[in-house]
Amino acid sequence: MKKSWIRRALYVIFAIAAVIIIAGAVKTGVDNYKNKQTTPEPETAQVQVVDLAA
Repeated sequence: MKKSWIRRALYVIFAIAAVIIIAGAVKTGVDNYKNKQTTPEPETAQVQVVDLAA
């Protein structure tokens, strides 16, 4: 009798944890889509050349 209660409680806890994890992943994906962080723009570098021979 006790094992069935423990098993049910564990199923409920795991189900709640799964919902929380999935909701967090969806929220992160939506935030990344809104911020357009999934495709970062290429960065450019500036180089300054100094002529020391002059």
